[in-house]
Amino acid sequence: MSGTTDRMVQALLLEEPREHAPAFALEEAPEGWWFSDGGRRIAFLHRESLAFDPFEFSPFQNLGREAKAHPCYDMGTRIFMHLSMMTGIGSIFSRRKKIVMLDWRVAPHEIQLQVVQTHPDGAGAESLLTVGYRSEREAYSYDLKVELAEPEPPARREFCNVYVQGLGDGIPSGKRYQYTIWEGHDGRLWKMAQNPCHSFGIRKGGQLLKHLARRGFLGFGVEDDANPVVLFHEANVPLLSATCDMWHDEHLSFTAPGLESWEGGRAVQRAHVELINLPAAAMRPLLDEASPIPIDEVELEKAVPALHWNRTSTMDEALDPRLPYACMVFVPNHDRVVEISPAGGEPGYEWRYRERCGKLAAWSRDEGRGGSGCLQLQGLSEQRVAWLAVGQAFHVAPSRRYRFSAWVRTTGRARAVLRVANIWGNFYEISVQQATEPRRCDNWEELHVEVTTTDYPYLEVWLEVTGDGLASFDDLFIGEAT
Repeated sequence: MSGTTDRMVQALLLEEPREHAPAFALEEAPEGWWFSDGGRRIAFLHRESLAFDPFEFSPFQNLGREAKAHPCYDMGTRIFMHLSMMTGIGSIFSRRKKIVMLDWRVAPHEIQLQVVQTHPDGAGAESLLTVGYRSEREAYSYDLKVELAEPEPPARREFCNVYVQGLGDGIPSGKRYQYTIWEGHDGRLWKMAQNPCHSFGIRKGGQLLKHLARRGFLGFGVEDDANPVVLFHEANVPLLSATCDMWHDEHLSFTAPGLESWEGGRAVQRAHVELINLPAAAMRPLLDEASPIPIDEVELEKAVPALHWNRTSTMDEALDPRLPYACMVFVPNHDRVVEISPAGGEPGYEWRYRERCGKLAAWSRDEGRGGSGCLQLQGLSEQRVAWLAVGQAFHVAPSRRYRFSAWVRTTGRARAVLRVANIWGNFYEISVQQATEPRRCDNWEELHVEVTTTDYPYLEVWLEVTGDGLASFDDLFIGEAT
């Protein structure tokens, strides 16, 4: 245990802890399993994804989360957070090409769940979750041990995903936590502001890796009642974590093991982690001590403007990626967010597998209304070109009406479209969507479209153009319809 993690543990200890005799029980439901203590629900395990969602950390504290399994159980609809029980062989939340066995051991003082994964290629994994009680902390203990063995290990293998509800909420009123904080492999404390301009705008994919101290920590702060921290008690190989560019969840991962970690013809990787709720009084000094990740002037040139929630978004100035901010962004010159499909097509699950060309999307600093900035999308003959907003998702309420609008100007044969969809499943499944009719706008003209939501939790928006020419978009609005 490092000096910092030792400080964290010491901050949890109480001089005169109150007495509590846990009475743990397990309740099975169609959606999964509820963990309870003395009849009070404290955690949930989702049946399909095997994502463990603890939402209470002490019998003497109520964090006020609604103990309900949403029918669209996804990143933004966790009760509080999750630790994934499935290691990332194949897809971390998919059981395809896997044999998965669950072994429960339930006692009043402790609940254990062992998840065993086996794969046709000889790879296998075991995860052991232990839910208990630490009387000296007046706190529940959530402990996870993982062992992964495979004959051909990759350079990085995810063993647990950590997500807290609200990390990826693009609505400022709903956003929780502003920084990810961790202890690096060099023993230094680091912090990263949660901002889509950073995680999707100036850095992408492998540029969002963190090298972690083997006995260090990674967590989120700072909130008055709950600051989730993962403590790393043991690991036989170096650890790193990859930040999700959209949700800001953390993909805790093993690095490739060395020769000393082979057993029976397979590389073996092991880790032992514990989830705690660090008091705000202990988290704030750590954030003050932590160094911000370096972002230089060259990278600042790649910054992009914000798509704000519930107010007009001018395209004049870029976000500062060094500061926390909740929003979405349109990222120019990024192949992942611009799709090309036959004219008349609609976005859906397959959007990211179609032909893509980021060079068709640009941010102009001086061609908007009145010489301001604007977004520009180049059209192609007989093709639909769509630009997807990315970053932190706009998490919305069911049965509400929302509006997406923009001022638009087109050239040539280009016809512009605004599209809004009520969506979930990492933006791949659409319940309902609405779009404007394709329209030529020789002069600046305001277009708008509205949608009434179902129980799906997110809104997504696209800027689109059909036909040769250029479409410019300025003064965008996404929010409640009035």
